[in-house]
Amino acid sequence: ALNRSHKGPQHVKTGFPLLRFSGFTAKDVISRSIALGSYSTCFLEILGRLQRTEVNKCRAHGFQSIFQCSNFQSSSKEKALRKTEEINNYTSNSSKNIKDLSGYKELLTNKLLVISIVKILRAVKAVTSKTIIIINSHLNNYPSPYNINIVYNNGYILSILTIIQIITGIILAINYTSEITISYYSIKYIIREIYYGSSIRYIHSNISSIIFIFIIIHIYRNIYNNSFIYLTIIWLSGILNINYFTYTSFIGYLLPWGIMSYWGALIIISIISIIYNELYKYISGAYYLSDRTLKRFFVIHYIISIINLIFILIHLFSLHKFTSNNNNNIYINNKISIYLYQIIKDNSLLLILITILLLQ
Repeated sequence: ALNRSHKGPQHVKTGFPLLRFSGFTAKDVISRSIALGSYSTCFLEILGRLQRTEVNKCRAHGFQSIFQCSNFQSSSKEKALRKTEEINNYTSNSSKNIKDLSGYKELLTNKLLVISIVKILRAVKAVTSKTIIIINSHLNNYPSPYNINIVYNNGYILSILTIIQIITGIILAINYTSEITISYYSIKYIIREIYYGSSIRYIHSNISSIIFIFIIIHIYRNIYNNSFIYLTIIWLSGILNINYFTYTSFIGYLLPWGIMSYWGALIIISIISIIYNELYKYISGAYYLSDRTLKRFFVIHYIISIINLIFILIHLFSLHKFTSNNNNNIYINNKISIYLYQIIKDNSLLLILITILLLQ
């Protein structure tokens, strides 16, 4: 490089790519190399100082050399990594155990739910089977005399009319308001604004009169046949049914709260208060007719209807226990099943009554 300095600037090639200088003379290269040597010596001094500080730190902690310190640090790091791995494994195992417990709880709850559903289904099956047996024995296979006429349809028609009264009464009770200032207008609302409300209201009010007509026919027929002599339970349950029908129809007559309803309630409650003076206050809720009176009448109306339905079922089951009698009042074993001949005979008169009610 020194021999070629007179030819101008030359490219000095070295084996290291970082020391390739272009466009410099030999003098510049020498000066640059001296500067790099000073930088390298400074760098080595800095490294030596750092090493001495590390050695002093290791000796302060009780180590003889920096290699022991580095080994200790590496071993401590390995121990820390092992501990963290153990902690992670423990947490993962505990989470797995918790998941297993939660899965077991879910399985247990699902099993209990399935068992309860199975029990409910078995109970429903038992109840439905019993009801099917009862319906079959009372409506299909029930033995009845073949020579009974249309007068013996009264009991069947009364039971069907009572069911119609309950259904129409529930529909009316949904839209009825038991307040003195609104009850009359709620009836008008049912008649004018609700679909088929007028038909439902008139069916409910007119069937009560038809029920009493058939009750009177039913009573006179049993008195004529002397059925009360040997059918005492049926007779007593029938008397209770008549009383409950009377109470229910009277209270239902008061619920529209028109002029006739007001004076009818006032007169009847005043007659009852003759027996005991405080009965007026207990029935009306005050010393005069108010909202409390109408609400009590409304509650008593459907409570007595439910009680009446229970006594109707008792009356029916007690009748079927002794079987029906014929019009000749002679007990014979020559009987037929109630289905299909007697059902047609019973429903023939019922269809006539329903057509009359709908024509109104």
